[in-house]
Amino acid sequence: MPGLSAAASSVYPLHHYERLAPLMHRLRAIKSDVEIALLQEACKITEKGFRRVLGFVNPGVMEYQVEAEYLHEFMFNRSKGFAYAPIVASGGNACVLHYVTNDQECRDGDLLLMDVGAEYANYNGDMTRTIPVNGRFGQRSGGCMMLCCVCSGRPASCCVRATW
Repeated sequence: MPGLSAAASSVYPLHHYERLAPLMHRLRAIKSDVEIALLQEACKITEKGFRRVLGFVNPGVMEYQVEAEYLHEFMFNRSKGFAYAPIVASGGNACVLHYVTNDQECRDGDLLLMDVGAEYANYNGDMTRTIPVNGRFGQRSGGCMMLCCVCSGRPASCCVRATW
């Protein structure tokens, strides 16, 4: 079976066909000041959603309620919504690759993994964070978070916070 380019050339012989990937790569690599500003706005809206969620998450809330808090903040700030299907995974759900069911209760002692991003003017924020549902890291989870901070070159104090 001939490739798409050969099939198109047989139907439209006066057209010239090339791979689009090299052109798209160049376009993605260079951003104008306007594009950078739009990306920054998408990231700011994503951050606002995260800060809203920090004040909302408590034992007993449902994962979909956390998702709804993000969506509320995104829409309130002129985003069209999520840039991609959000992952809001508490407890063992955080171990499921690309978990998007978001339908379980967040329990005391659980960690909550969130992979979310706001879409703004066709540009996307992207953020992944893990927080304790009850506002306090346990000894083991706190040690893991400290290790992440140290490995990423941040001071360990970046994740030490008694309450949100």
